[in-house]
Amino acid sequence: MKLHGAHFRQRADERSIPYDLLKDFDSWQWELIDAEVRVDTGKFVASSWRMAHNGEYLWIVIGLHDLIKTAYVGGDKNPGGKIVLSGSLYDLVEKVNSGLLAGDSKGDQSINPGPTTNHASRTLA
Repeated sequence: MKLHGAHFRQRADERSIPYDLLKDFDSWQWELIDAEVRVDTGKFVASSWRMAHNGEYLWIVIGLHDLIKTAYVGGDKNPGGKIVLSGSLYDLVEKVNSGLLAGDSKGDQSINPGPTTNHASRTLA
């Protein structure tokens, strides 16, 4: 993981985030909470993860190229926005991901994403 972002460093220092847990990030030790995607393309923007640590949850947000955008200690609820579990945006993300996994660098973006907001979340569980 990349821990060099100015916002991350500032927040991690303010919040006493343990760098050692983040530096050697192991997805098997963390719980994936959601993935944020662009509604116009269905492509990945960021993902939120949490881990039980010292009786609380340590949360991180990972952006493109394995950059940790922020980290904080919080409760067990996702403080993010609405999580999309069905509908045209969900279908768009599914098609884009399938295309990317099949080797198409653009994915299949033939579905109209519907809402015009910039981002939406989708759980991956």
